[in-house]
Amino acid sequence: MLTTSDEDRDLVAVIKAVATGYLFKDVAQDQLPGAIRAVSVGQSLLFPSLASTLLSEFATIVRVVSAALEPKLTEREFEVLEHVAKGWSNRWVIPRNRLFPRIS
Repeated sequence: MLTTSDEDRDLVAVIKAVATGYLFKDVAQDQLPGAIRAVSVGQSLLFPSLASTLLSEFATIVRVVSAALEPKLTEREFEVLEHVAKGWSNRWVIPRNRLFPRIS
């Protein structure tokens, strides 16, 4: 994308829309042909000054997604899970955690 906008929200929106390049219209004339060729063969192109904006946005997205995917276990459930993860058998875990086996 060739643009005059240096707004962070515009950059993020364009990248989310799968743009592979983002240049300002004031790019040096001798750099533009190489930039177009690079993007046309699948390379990504971005001014270094914009990289921190994208990295910050990416970090925010990762934090939000990680928090959403994090299992919400109670302390007790986590305790039982730790025992199971250690490889302890049901015969050991059930009585020590005052659990009742399910009878089908």
